[in-house]
Amino acid sequence: MPKTKPTFFSFLNDLKDNTQKHSLNLLFAAILSAMFVVIALTVFFGIYYLVISQTSISTVLAVRFIFLTANYLLVLILASVVQIATIKVFFEPQFKLRGAIASVKTFFWKFLGLSIVLNILFFLFSLPIYTAIFFFSIQDYILSLIALFVGIILLLLFTSYIMFSPFILIEKQSNIHQALKESADLAASNIWGIFLKLIILIVSLVAFNYVISLFITTPLIGGTIEIGAIFLFFVIFIIYLYTIYQNLKVNAHS
Repeated sequence: MPKTKPTFFSFLNDLKDNTQKHSLNLLFAAILSAMFVVIALTVFFGIYYLVISQTSISTVLAVRFIFLTANYLLVLILASVVQIATIKVFFEPQFKLRGAIASVKTFFWKFLGLSIVLNILFFLFSLPIYTAIFFFSIQDYILSLIALFVGIILLLLFTSYIMFSPFILIEKQSNIHQALKESADLAASNIWGIFLKLIILIVSLVAFNYVISLFITTPLIGGTIEIGAIFLFFVIFIIYLYTIYQNLKVNAHS
């Protein structure tokens, strides 16, 4: 008996199942990763302020440029570590710290390379948005709106095609090119469905962020709510993307 293609309601059911199955381990992995990130950034900026405090005025700009470049690379490295540790949870649901460290060692260089490629492509596809800012600065509002609309559509389509590459790289131990190609091939089968799900996700997160913002200024608990919301956003976001990926794989084999 042939398999039926996933509907949006089956997608929501899968989303609920994945949330129940993976959310606690993802949250645990995210918290441990966040602790690692905070320690690394604290050390980095501690070194930065120590060096900058002893730098002469004539060389301060060069030192700042070097640290700015180092900060960008450090963020890429830390983001790669966090994503590897959390994505691995989907394929090894029982989270273990030793296993997460082993996964980071195994996939780090390929994942970092993928992150660099995606950042470059993301910049290229976002050029219409920078163009929109330019048109806005010269008060050409019509061209600014057109460029902004084109830029947003291009970014969403680009994201729809490549957003599964991190899952594929880890699940199938692919190289960068294979992960990008397979992600694009997988997405091509239902690109507008993915596009619509991305819009739903973005609208939902914006609405949720608005609700959370109403409580952030609450005395004593506002900061705790904000931190909790960040972790919740991350867990919802990654489970949502994984569920789309999971549904597309079912669709591809049906």
